[in-house]
Amino acid sequence: MKIGLTCCLILGLTFGVGAQPASAPSDPNAPIEKTRSLKPARKVPLRDGFVLNGCSGVVKRVPNQDRWFFIPETEITDGRTTHASEYPLELLPCSTLEKIGAMAETDKAVLLRLWARVVMYRNENFLYPVYFIPTSLVDEAAPTTPDQTQGRAVPIPEPNEPSIIPANIRSLLKPKQVINLGKIRTMLEVENDAVLANRTGFITIQPGPDFRPDGFGRNVEDLSFSLLRCTGLETIESQLASAGPSRQRYKVAGIITRYKGRYYLLLQRATRTYTHGNFTP
Repeated sequence: MKIGLTCCLILGLTFGVGAQPASAPSDPNAPIEKTRSLKPARKVPLRDGFVLNGCSGVVKRVPNQDRWFFIPETEITDGRTTHASEYPLELLPCSTLEKIGAMAETDKAVLLRLWARVVMYRNENFLYPVYFIPTSLVDEAAPTTPDQTQGRAVPIPEPNEPSIIPANIRSLLKPKQVINLGKIRTMLEVENDAVLANRTGFITIQPGPDFRPDGFGRNVEDLSFSLLRCTGLETIESQLASAGPSRQRYKVAGIITRYKGRYYLLLQRATRTYTHGNFTP
């Protein structure tokens, strides 16, 4: 009896009787399970209002969409956080973007140096471009030494020191021309972006978002501005979250621009106003 049990144990160990079946080799082409993939660390956005000062990179359009992205050649830092190179930043619609798009053929990239304002919306960065120089022109006219200021934070100059940003670029970042809404269609067709200063009107989120200024006999009843993504819009959306599709009255200030025949407004300030029972609508 003992001999029989011994023989069974030897046969079982030899031929794998009762052993667990070996797992099949994994397919090297099989996708990695989501549970095993490492989740990237949350990206800290660049500071709202930070200025890109002649950053080199490429602008590309998403195929079959009217969305443009700037891909910097070098990392961008605002002194607090760093945006990795070759990580795209979406460009907001504006007159400068329309000029960039006019240089690009179908689905082709544009190499350039870009001056732009960084804006933040829902913890994500966007760029409002104000000026650009095609790289080909820079290579022909500029010396071969690299620009050490590219991608770096623009330090705030002392009151008695000149700004390191050229005067023509500063004027684009802060347009001084206050727009006449009655002549806006003519003005924006031939000139750069303009300032809308302390105008009262209605903001509608759904559908929208857009801003429609008060007419009051100024022949602007049919004029409206699509609101660009920025912290100002995010604040308004939070305030009107419970208001539904109804429009609300605000006094706003910002930069007006034009893109492909449509008017846009980059909010700088928006204050809720109330009629208090007077004759305003």
